[in-house]
Amino acid sequence: MSFKNRSLWSYIFLVVVGLLIISGYINRNIQSKLVKRWHFKGPVEKIKYNIQGTPLVTIHDKEYNLYWAIWHNDVKIYKGDTLIKEKGDQRIKLIRPNAKDTIYFNTNK
Repeated sequence: MSFKNRSLWSYIFLVVVGLLIISGYINRNIQSKLVKRWHFKGPVEKIKYNIQGTPLVTIHDKEYNLYWAIWHNDVKIYKGDTLIKEKGDQRIKLIRPNAKDTIYFNTNK
């Protein structure tokens, strides 16, 4: 393999990596805007966690993947917990049954 071929492959590799980074950034922004459109308030009917520990919740028969929300993996959601998300707001409120405390997520966005 000549120096020119190696240089060409290095250039192609850098372009591909650059495109992946740019598309990831664009996808993150799109998903963040979609999360802002969510509106839900109610008890969690179903809860699943993926391998990374990200919750997938069902509220009023609609499923929400909280991957794009900033979620603390040390805080678990349980069936019966109340989640509140207002449209246009990034914050998600978690209220446990028979508890007075409210836990907020996405407070730094």
